[in-house]
This record gives sequence, C-alpha cells and structure tokens, in this order.
Amino acid sequence: MQQWALFFLLTFGAWAQVRLAVLPFRNMDGDLRYNRWCYRFADSIAALLQQADTAQRHYVLIPRDSLEMVLGELNVDPTTPQYDSDIWKAAQLLRADKVLTGNFNLLPGKILVNAYIYDVRTKREEAQARNLYRAEERADELPALIVQRLISRLTHEH
Repeated sequence: MQQWALFFLLTFGAWAQVRLAVLPFRNMDGDLRYNRWCYRFADSIAALLQQADTAQRHYVLIPRDSLEMVLGELNVDPTTPQYDSDIWKAAQLLRADKVLTGNFNLLPGKILVNAYIYDVRTKREEAQARNLYRAEERADELPALIVQRLISRLTHEH
C-alpha cells in the first residue's frame, strides 16, 4: 500500500509541475551597450523564482545551460526582430509549458520593463508585469518587482 501511495505522490507531483523557461528579454531601444540586460534580467528572475519555490512544488525551471544550448542551436537572438517568433521553437524543443520573457526600453535616465508569462501550447499571454520603471542605476531592482507581480500566477494563488 505504501508503494502505491508513494507512486501516486510522485506521479501526481510530476504531473502538477509546470516546466518554465525564463528567456532573455528584448532590448527595444536597440542601443547595443544595454544588450547585457537581456540576459541579466532573465538570469536574475530565474534565480529569484528558484528561491521562491526551492521544493519545485509549483514549477520547475529549465536550467540555464539547456536554454543556452537550444537558443544557440536555433540561433535565437533577443536583439533580432524575429526573436518573438523564434522563442516558440525554442520553447517546444525545451518541452516548456510556460515561457517568461519580456522587453525593456530606455527613457531619459530611466529604464522601462515589461514582462509576460505565456502558455506555450496556446501562445497566449497568461500574466503580465507592465510599465515597471527604475532609474538606470537601480535597474537591478526590476527583477524582484517582476517576480513579485508574477509569482502568484505560477503558484496558482491568484
């Protein structure tokens, strides 16, 4: 009986988990000096999401090395116009259920960031954290704001 209970728990737990790919953000400004933020935002958000669900009860983050391998194989680049369509190929190869990505734009002395969670199967937006502003020197605060706004959607507490 205990074996069946353990089997059920492991099977149900694996089924309930969502595979989440946190992909690089798009630099909508086009200034190449800020391209490092494409990956910095994604990496910071992934780290914060990992801390928020260390037991992986609600979601499993697709590891960064797997993301980089697939993005590299497909030549997916967040600085190109076709990035928005290319991410779906990458998400399918990664067997992701959901994708978290976004974009940023530079304004005089500020950075504006938008982040979205998409369902890979339907390609529909499920949640958003829009119009988040910070001074450029405080841009590292934005990932925490994004996670704060989107975490309830990932943990089903909405």
